[in-house]
Amino acid sequence: MIEHIFFNLIRFITGLEVDELSADIHTFVKGRLVDDNAQIMLRFKGGAKGAIWSSQVAVGNENNLKIRIFGENGLLGHICGGGGVLELYGILDPTFCKAGTILLFQNA
Repeated sequence: MIEHIFFNLIRFITGLEVDELSADIHTFVKGRLVDDNAQIMLRFKGGAKGAIWSSQVAVGNENNLKIRIFGENGLLGHICGGGGVLELYGILDPTFCKAGTILLFQNA
């Protein structure tokens, strides 16, 4: 599996460094030479927390990469293969969220 690529991607997007992790890695399909499912909990330097889920056995999620970053001001999310749309969910007050999308690129 390619979990190490996710660490580099997380560092590139957020600038955060992983300090500690706990992982549950398993092979569900007998005879496979590599792990086919991983769930990883992360703690970053400075106290932020994160999670990675990587699976080749989750039906309906083939080659589905979602990136979501939650912060004190809202959510930044991207779904690869979703037409280049970056989703922003900002917190306007403690009881209300407003959603919008920004088109990152269009095919010519």
